[in-house]
Amino acid sequence: MIADGGTIFMGPEATSYTYRRIRPLKDGIARIALTAARRQKFDSGLVIMPMGSNYSNPTRFRSEIIMNIGQPIHIDSFKEDYKKNKSLAADKIINALRNQLEILTIHTSDEIENQLLRWNEELARNEKIFTSFPEQLDWSKKTIPIIRNIRQRIPKEFESIWHTHYDYFNELKAAGIDDKTLIKNNKGISISMHLIRIVGWPIQLVGKILNFIWYVPLLLFQKMKLYEGYASMVKILTSLVIFPIFYLMLFATLGYWGMKYLVGYIVAALITGLFIRPYEQFMKQYDMKKNALRANWGGLLSKRKKVLDLQRKHKLLPALSFHT
Repeated sequence: MIADGGTIFMGPEATSYTYRRIRPLKDGIARIALTAARRQKFDSGLVIMPMGSNYSNPTRFRSEIIMNIGQPIHIDSFKEDYKKNKSLAADKIINALRNQLEILTIHTSDEIENQLLRWNEELARNEKIFTSFPEQLDWSKKTIPIIRNIRQRIPKEFESIWHTHYDYFNELKAAGIDDKTLIKNNKGISISMHLIRIVGWPIQLVGKILNFIWYVPLLLFQKMKLYEGYASMVKILTSLVIFPIFYLMLFATLGYWGMKYLVGYIVAALITGLFIRPYEQFMKQYDMKKNALRANWGGLLSKRKKVLDLQRKHKLLPALSFHT
């Protein structure tokens, strides 16, 4: 295929884990490319085109994705390296590929660095420093070197920054609220919210009963206890198998009883099913507001100000304002 001018897609990490860092690359892609170029006496015009995938949420189906395309790696240029040492030539290609992939993606050194970046992303998002995923990606790539520089130059200060963030976000989690709820000072629950909660509950319950089959893939994934990166794949594959069987049997049964039962089910399942997701999102906000009534508002705002003081000191979030 390559000799005929074809294209092959390869994932050099050979894994689907969703950590935001480039794992060790397998050298198969380099060896295949070098072998193909050698067969054409290194006059092949063959290139490896690096591509970096960046997901807004790698575990959620239909989340945003940005594909960054790098500079082509010309395999014919490694002719002399290949003549001297085949393994060395493959290593050089892999190193060149890795260097580009680290530029094309969000590449954190480890989970400590990644977690601090996530906390910073949440603060920056709530302060409207960026309002879209492309803006977030650009901002995050600029912030990583700053975090890494602090960690390398002044490790004690980095440890202080990390623990200050950890204490703040851990206390938010314990209080059952998030940073966005805190800065909005959103403590009140209106009468209309109470009414929506009461009236909406039986509607979403009926929706879940009529559409229970949609929860089977999720329950199956949870039962299998697989890595979260496989969630979408397992749900989709499971759905492709069980959904057609279930609905064929259901429609055949209801159709046998009468067309009115079949139409009634479709209408009821559709209307109540479409209500489930908005109601769940509403209840998440409702619970946040309820938890906010019990939260130590003054203490949390004080800790947030301490976090932002550190951010401004080290120019991590220079544009932040202070919500008190």
